[in-house]
Amino acid sequence: MSRIYALAVTLLVSAAMMPVAASAAATTPGPPIQNPLPVIVTNPPNQGSNTFVVNPGDIGAAVGQSLGVGTPVSFTLTNDLIANRLGPPYTVPTGKRLIIEDVSGLCQAVNATVLGLSIGLVDGFSIKAFSIFLLSIAFPSSTLTAPTFGRTTKVYFNPGDVLNLVFISSGSEGENSTDLLQCRVAVNGQLTNAP
Repeated sequence: MSRIYALAVTLLVSAAMMPVAASAAATTPGPPIQNPLPVIVTNPPNQGSNTFVVNPGDIGAAVGQSLGVGTPVSFTLTNDLIANRLGPPYTVPTGKRLIIEDVSGLCQAVNATVLGLSIGLVDGFSIKAFSIFLLSIAFPSSTLTAPTFGRTTKVYFNPGDVLNLVFISSGSEGENSTDLLQCRVAVNGQLTNAP
């Protein structure tokens, strides 16, 4: 009986010490991360005397590029339908392909309907194509609604494509000074070299 009692006490003390050990481990900082040092690569003695220095970061970038991993990119698109203000578009840089991987945002609406909110290919104020559907507000409300959204996606855009936030068949229910329809979208992805 005393062995069972001793085992139970040991288990209780061990369980009680787990949070203390976990908090000590969480507050103990690890070594600082620094840029990797160059690696000196030399040929074997029977291959001549060529010696060159390689930066491991350059090797990682080359491997990443060969696997299709690009440069991270993030930008914001905005549109205010009632005030008729369209935010600046995003243009895919020359020689690069944009891969959008994540889109999240927020709209604010009063007395407004939105059959669709999309990231679209644009040419000035004309819409060439709807590319990523984000949201619909089918039933207008006289009080402020603020729907949020988030989409994981993988959509490709070519060099020179111009993107902006566009409303599809949307409008105000009246001409009230309280009417509101504004949306702001954060776009995340990567730029890779265009094929």
